[in-house]
Amino acid sequence: MKMRQILLGLGSAWKDLLLLIVGIYLALWLEGKVQDWQEEKRQKDYLYRLSIDLSNDVKQLEGVQRRLDKKVKALKEGLTTISADSFSVSKIEDEELVLKTAGQVNNYHFFTPLDFTFVSMRESGDFKLIADEKVQNMLLSTYDNYKLLQLLQDNYIQGLDDHFIPLWLESVDMLRSKVVNKDVIESPLFSNMILFALNETSNRQSFINQLLPEIKSTAEALKALSGKAHSVETENESGSR
Repeated sequence: MKMRQILLGLGSAWKDLLLLIVGIYLALWLEGKVQDWQEEKRQKDYLYRLSIDLSNDVKQLEGVQRRLDKKVKALKEGLTTISADSFSVSKIEDEELVLKTAGQVNNYHFFTPLDFTFVSMRESGDFKLIADEKVQNMLLSTYDNYKLLQLLQDNYIQGLDDHFIPLWLESVDMLRSKVVNKDVIESPLFSNMILFALNETSNRQSFINQLLPEIKSTAEALKALSGKAHSVETENESGSR
């Protein structure tokens, strides 16, 4: 009798133990599923935020390109006039052209990317949440190119700081918009600085033209993975209304 009770007790204990094990397993499984769901949600949120950042970068770069187009045109016109034998800063129209051209040189039209989401992901380690290796590489390539563009911008401002701005401050009365040192303005140094500005601006313009399709493709890939895909062109149109 006692043996039977013992066996019945053991059987009940095994059932309880089995239920406990199954319960623990289910709890761990559910916890893993919830964690996977949370990480997937975070990944999609990051992907969408990155896509919005890049789409806004596209808008900004397209605006920069329009301003650079006007700048290059104005610099070419100014350089042509300044290089002509008939040029003389003593002429009112030539003096006005010098001031206008120099103003274009000092218009930087720089680009600053919206990189907060990308930088925060890299610093926090959340970049690994992006499971698609191809998209990871596309993102890294885009932001590496942003660094190259920043280098071009830094080179431009450095050239102006070292040469053009000191020369300009010594040669022009800013308050009255008058050229006071006509010899410097008619020297090769001044025209060379205009040529420097033209070349550097043209190089930056070409780089941006090559970069824009890459940014658009990356933004589209991010939006597609986030489940909230829509075209960069459509967003640009809605933003311009």
